[in-house]
Amino acid sequence: MAWPALFNEPLLREVSSHSKTLATTLSLTLLVSLLIARRNQNDPSKPPLIYETIPYVSNIWQYVVGKRLFFRRVSKVLETTPLVQCRMGPISIYFVSGGSYLSALFKSSFITQPSIIRVIDYSAGYEASDVAKFAADDSGSAHVPLRGSNVGSDDRIWHAMHRLHSETLLSSAAANAFAAAFQDYFSQELATSGRWIGRPGEWATTEISSFLRKHMMAAATKSIVGPSIYDMSPDFDDAFWKYEPQVETLAFGLPDWMTKAGLKARDEMRAIWRRWYEATDAKYDWSNSHDDVDLDPVFGSRISKGLARMGKSFGFSNETMGASYAIFLVGVHTNTIATCTWIVMELIKDPSLWRAVEEEVLEAQYFDHTGLKLNVEKLVSQPLLQSVYAEILRLYSRFLIARTATESVTVCGYTLPKGSTVMTPVEASHLREDIWGAPSHPASEFWAARHIVEIEAQDEHGSTTKRKEYSLGDRKKFFLPYGGGLSMCPGRNIGKVEVILCVSMLVQAFEVDFSSVEWVKEDGSPSERPASDEDLYSNAMTIHPDREMRVRWRKL
Repeated sequence: MAWPALFNEPLLREVSSHSKTLATTLSLTLLVSLLIARRNQNDPSKPPLIYETIPYVSNIWQYVVGKRLFFRRVSKVLETTPLVQCRMGPISIYFVSGGSYLSALFKSSFITQPSIIRVIDYSAGYEASDVAKFAADDSGSAHVPLRGSNVGSDDRIWHAMHRLHSETLLSSAAANAFAAAFQDYFSQELATSGRWIGRPGEWATTEISSFLRKHMMAAATKSIVGPSIYDMSPDFDDAFWKYEPQVETLAFGLPDWMTKAGLKARDEMRAIWRRWYEATDAKYDWSNSHDDVDLDPVFGSRISKGLARMGKSFGFSNETMGASYAIFLVGVHTNTIATCTWIVMELIKDPSLWRAVEEEVLEAQYFDHTGLKLNVEKLVSQPLLQSVYAEILRLYSRFLIARTATESVTVCGYTLPKGSTVMTPVEASHLREDIWGAPSHPASEFWAARHIVEIEAQDEHGSTTKRKEYSLGDRKKFFLPYGGGLSMCPGRNIGKVEVILCVSMLVQAFEVDFSSVEWVKEDGSPSERPASDEDLYSNAMTIHPDREMRVRWRKL
């Protein structure tokens, strides 16, 4: 549940102006680039440069037209050196490898605010006057303002946002409240009989990705803001999935004529949430507000009401409030639904794995006055479920962690100037063979038991027993699906609960005909291969499958 981590101010500004300055850049580059490149390549005081066929041109061009190959090239170089310099047009980006080298990136000398401003401005469509409030606050997110800032306490918008996320998303109370709501709403979704579900006892053909995009999203959305959004906008699903793939491209701030489809999708989604906010705000009694209620009958969850309260305290327009809910829900859905889709596909591909997960789910079942329930605390502590969840995050959370230096900093022994943008592609840590590889299980492949260890213990009779536990061990510093530091994804606890609960409820509710699996393309035609990772989401969000899984199941 985090905004895409790719967007960094200097790189996006460069691409934003690319269409206007390309001819000038190319002509100047051809005159001076070879001399400058040759001089800097051998400068021992600077990190090694990533090679370019045409200096100042090749890297930015490959990034725009073939992002996947570009970051694989960066990751390969980072296997041999902890820090590299990469020219992206006229600017320099620094890439750092994972592990202990990454700790410098999470210190107070680095901030994420410039990248977030790009998102709220271009991707979300906040009004300019409200974007300016973020831009004017140079005090940072921490409790203590950054050195040299003169921003008053009432204008510390970054700290207010950080505090809101911490109080309404990170706590165990927030996770428990979300889990209770999601379990109820997803049970209602599964109780319906529609295209992908069928009636109890009857076989139905479902498409896993499409099913989750509709039913998992509906349950999670209602758990955050209540059910009224669907009452007011029955076409919410379609509008969301038109907008979601456009978020990254919009953040580049390209000319309107280049992003017509994205702007149209953004404006439609913003309008849906503006109408919802205006109607919800009008019927809410702010003079009698109770902040200790986990699920408010009007605004929904604490984070939903908190967003509204924060907007009022900083004087946001209704248009900006619509945009803030729209972009927040992208953060809620895009990573969790993709993660859940990959997990369900892997379980169906391997019937023995499905049955092993089913055993863990059975251990978490109990009955209350409403019927069969799942003990969420038990579920999220089950070793196999946790290992499968972590393995999917490791393979498909391939975003960038990006920070901007607020002062001159030393990284990996090199001094970088103030304003430097330093990134790490999560892929560089997550796919390292020397860290994650195991005999017969290369790091590039899914292995459900990769994060399970056997622990010996003595029972009350003194006998030695073995039990399985989930553990990342010493590899934890190379596991970065939530980012790191002060800007670590605040929704990580709720996201884990949502995915594991959704998977468990499906395993509990359905019998699968494992022999019926078909892989199909987006247009519905048969595919010659299973799902792979879709380049559209590479290094921006959790990667979505590029193929649909079609399978028969029946509700138990």
